[in-house]
Amino acid sequence: MEFKVITNLMANLEEENLMLAIDEFLALNPSREEGLYVIEACRQGTEKVGTLFEAGEYFAGDLLLAGQLFREVKKRLEPVVGSGLDDLKSGAIALGPVYGDGQEDGNEIFRRLVEMAGFIVINPCCKGSLQHSTN
Repeated sequence: MEFKVITNLMANLEEENLMLAIDEFLALNPSREEGLYVIEACRQGTEKVGTLFEAGEYFAGDLLLAGQLFREVKKRLEPVVGSGLDDLKSGAIALGPVYGDGQEDGNEIFRRLVEMAGFIVINPCCKGSLQHSTN
């Protein structure tokens, strides 16, 4: 399979074609290594989405869609690659509110951006415990 196709489908936010390509890939009975290549291709695609956002060509909704697509791809590939993908992450970031700041939408956008960049995001929960996000 040509992994650049996956990267381009993700970067262009072509949801239907991306999911078709993933389903076709899964029908080939791929190895775990091949599945990890597909995840990396999707990660590169989400990185391009971030670059296009920074250039003003994509909007916040596009970032959110890219994150949603990436989660769906990982979910579909879970039988091949397994569920423990934290070893593929770049590091961890703790994300929390600033006192008096009501910018939940901004926090959500930032969280998705850093997840697309390959970080594990740790969000404080309402009761003071930590909620670990592995998207």
